[in-house]
Amino acid sequence: MSKTIQDHITDALEELTERDLKKFKTKLCDRLGEPKIRKGVIETAEPADLAHKIVRTYTECKAAPVTVEVLQAIDENQIAEELRQNTIALTGNSVTAGLAAATGTNATRPTFLLNGDLLADTISSLFGFNLNRNSNSHIANATGKPLRIFYQRDLMRLDDVVVEVGKDASSDGSGHKKKLFNPRSPIPSVRLPINDYIKIQGQGTFYISVFVEDVDEENSYVETIQANFQVPSDRSIIVTANLNIKFQKYGASCWEDDLGNIHR
Repeated sequence: MSKTIQDHITDALEELTERDLKKFKTKLCDRLGEPKIRKGVIETAEPADLAHKIVRTYTECKAAPVTVEVLQAIDENQIAEELRQNTIALTGNSVTAGLAAATGTNATRPTFLLNGDLLADTISSLFGFNLNRNSNSHIANATGKPLRIFYQRDLMRLDDVVVEVGKDASSDGSGHKKKLFNPRSPIPSVRLPINDYIKIQGQGTFYISVFVEDVDEENSYVETIQANFQVPSDRSIIVTANLNIKFQKYGASCWEDDLGNIHR
C-alpha cells in the first residue's frame, strides 16, 4: 500500500532525537500565521500522533510544506529535503506543476471533484492566481477558524450531516452532548482552512451547510454557522469573523462584501 502524506511526516519526525522533537514542537507552536497548534495539545505527542495533528490542522495540502518549513527552522535540512522529495508527488499534479512553472512558484494545489459537475479547488490565500477560469462562485473563510462545508444541489437533511451523542453513549463525561459529523453521511464535504477559499464550478443554485470544526477532536464540530444556505450560481460568499454569511461584491476580491467591507 502506498504511503500517505501523514505516513511520510511520521517517518520524518521519527528520525528526530527526543531533544530535536521537542525543539520541533516548540517551533511549530511558535509559527506565525493561522491556524495554530497549541503547545499543550502536542507536548507529549509521539511522532505518529503529532503527524496526525499536523495533517488535521493544516490539511493534506499544506501539512508537508509546513513540516518541511519547521524542520528547516531547527536545522534538520536533510530530513526536510527527504520529506519534500517523498511528498511532492502526493501534493502536486500536472496542472499545478505547469502552472507553477508559468508563475515562477512552487505552489501545489489539489483539485477536488465534489459532486456531479461541481468542482472546487482549495486555494491558499498566499497566492493570487486562479486554476479554473470558468469557475463562477467562491466561498471564503474569514472566520479565523477552520470550517467544514457540506454541499449539494438540493436541500439536505441535517441528520445526514451531523449527529449529537448523549451522555450515555460515548460522551465526554461532562453531561454535554458531543457534536459529531455523521461518518455515514451521503453528502460530500470539504474542509476550508483559515483565510482560504474554495472555488466552485457548476451550473445552477446549490446549497451549503457550514460548521466550525473542533481542532482538538477529530470529526467533531463546535458550532453550526448555517444549514442549507442557498448559493446562486453567479454569486460568491464570505463566511465572516462574526460567523455570518455575506455575499461578495461583484467584480471585487473574494474577501470584499456587497457593502465594500474587507473581511481579512
